Amino acid sequence: MDSARRERLRCLIELTGWAEEQVRVLLSAEEAAFEGVPPAFHDAEPGKSLKDAVFHLEEALGDIQTAIEHMQTAVGDAEDIDTAPPPTAGFGRRI
Repeated sequence: MDSARRERLRCLIELTGWAEEQVRVLLSAEEAAFEGVPPAFHDAEPGKSLKDAVFHLEEALGDIQTAIEHMQTAVGDAEDIDTAPPPTAGFGRRI
């Protein structure tokens, strides 16, 4: 990976980190809102809606963290690839 693509990837990592922070803020707000719902209403529409939001925000947060880790690995791997010998037969892009 050349330095320009590596820098673009680092910018994406930074932007994705910002998105991760925003999802954390929203997740905290939804969790606080759910805690404010009386237990008798947890399974009613207001509680159920908040529970669903918390679940999906937690899933999104995990996926964002995974994406950041993959991009960081790609940048780290790219630095090793720059100094590695040329690839041999069988080297290809994973789809």
